[in-house]
Amino acid sequence: MNVIQILLGVAILVLGRKLFWLFLGAVGFMVGSNLVASYLPGQSQEVVIIISFVAGVGGALLAILLERIAFVVAGFAAAGYFVQGLLGGEGWDPGQISWIPFILGGIAGAVLVILFLDWALIILSSLAGAALIARYFTASEPYSILIIVILTAAGIITQASILKAKS
Repeated sequence: MNVIQILLGVAILVLGRKLFWLFLGAVGFMVGSNLVASYLPGQSQEVVIIISFVAGVGGALLAILLERIAFVVAGFAAAGYFVQGLLGGEGWDPGQISWIPFILGGIAGAVLVILFLDWALIILSSLAGAALIARYFTASEPYSILIIVILTAAGIITQASILKAKS
């Protein structure tokens, strides 16, 4: 599963805006996986994968069928996932209130998408892809943040150049 998540992270890091359905599907998969781990602990790997896959397919279908709503949902979910992952990476263990940083980050992400659609999608997909990839590196605290920053910058530059070439 780690290899799949790393490849998915690379794909949304580089093509998140262009392949929006993949971005939203990946975010759905990541959020589903986190929810199962948080609220259904002790489940088998198969159950985690099935629930995550269903959430990912739901996200991809949402992106295809309800594009504008899907943009806002993607912004919410990606930013929420990123904030929650960032705080978790810093050693913060909120316990039962782990949903609060997710909700606050999600609101910020949704607002960004509404105000700056293309750039918000580029930034949020780069952040989500970087976070997904970086979670599998075993680096100490300052280095894990540096990995996320470098990957995010690479994703933003790559996607911005694709957007510019399209214009």
